[in-house]
Amino acid sequence: MTVRMLEEKMISIGILTYHKAKNYGAFLQAYGLSQRLNEEKDINAEIIDFSMKREKKRYKVGNNPIYIVKNFKQWNHYKRLYNGFEKGYKKAPISKDRCVSDSIEDFDNFVKNKYDIIITGSDEVWRLKSFRGFPNPYWLPGEIKCKKVSYAAASSTSNFEKQPDDIKYKIIEYLNDFEYITVRDKNTYNQISTIANYNDRLEKMPDPSFVYDYKANGDKGRRILKEQFKISSNDKIAIVMTENVKLQKMIGNVIGNTHKIVSVYDYADGFNNLSDITPFEWLDVIAGADLVLASYFHAICFSVLNNRRFLAFGTDAKKDKLTEVLESVNLEKFFVDIEDISEAILSEKIQFCIDEEYDCHKEINEQRDKFIYFVDILRTIGEKNERKQHWKQ
Repeated sequence: MTVRMLEEKMISIGILTYHKAKNYGAFLQAYGLSQRLNEEKDINAEIIDFSMKREKKRYKVGNNPIYIVKNFKQWNHYKRLYNGFEKGYKKAPISKDRCVSDSIEDFDNFVKNKYDIIITGSDEVWRLKSFRGFPNPYWLPGEIKCKKVSYAAASSTSNFEKQPDDIKYKIIEYLNDFEYITVRDKNTYNQISTIANYNDRLEKMPDPSFVYDYKANGDKGRRILKEQFKISSNDKIAIVMTENVKLQKMIGNVIGNTHKIVSVYDYADGFNNLSDITPFEWLDVIAGADLVLASYFHAICFSVLNNRRFLAFGTDAKKDKLTEVLESVNLEKFFVDIEDISEAILSEKIQFCIDEEYDCHKEINEQRDKFIYFVDILRTIGEKNERKQHWKQ
């Protein structure tokens, strides 16, 4: 095999993540990562259609503790929400074969020899206290006959150092198998650095939502809202995404007379509740909003990417991933500590974000440049893998 043939070899990549979690961001980060990789002429990437049986049980309407179903209206809302996700899956580059199992051995057999590289992440794929358990296939713990890489993997609420020795040693063992480890947040980076020295192959990378151009259509988003709720083109639209009932009520009291309020994802009494949309239509709705008020990570990411007025709600004490992503684009001023909120403070903050303009194209482009570096590393890993296979022949 000549050097030229090696250079023309397509790198086959499988992406392992929570693509079928009933969460707009989880799906779109998987879609964005796969599509961005497929923009490279020498890469063929797909999302591995794997999920755990525990996930299927968890995301059944009425089983998920995120969705507190008290009456038929709420049950119907979440049922329609799930239908929207199912329609979205059909548009994603997902593998033809599917595996649903809680077994690491089943996963290993499913992917063995199928890819040159498997990328695990983004999302909280390495969270220890999870219904998926530990270990699980998202750590790529077995013999899968390919190179292992992570992209923007996270375990933002875990603490590896404080785990019992047997778990800590397992984490180190699994990560030792990775050619290249990239994480999404400082906390995960520090956890990994604390338990072992991976400095030569450990990097912090941006969430996939920042590296792909989703081409959201705000006009289409407003048409969706007009059809469902008779919202006119002259109305100001506020998209709300929070499970916090107290905050929902405050928002209604503060802007109920000035904006048409649409709750997306969570059911909220007194608001227009939007659910039967695909993740791509959700992007359009975000892009068409005049104001986004959210406590969800990707709702804020896509508000920034579409230059929408927004407020991000979280807990200041945690300094979590939401705060960190705002710092990366110099927009910390749009973060509100939910623990100290009142209607007066909320009114002041909303007026501030309506009046304040921002432009973070420079910061977004810098994050996309980091991804180009990541792709170059993938090529190096893929070429090493191809040469190794050639020498064995």
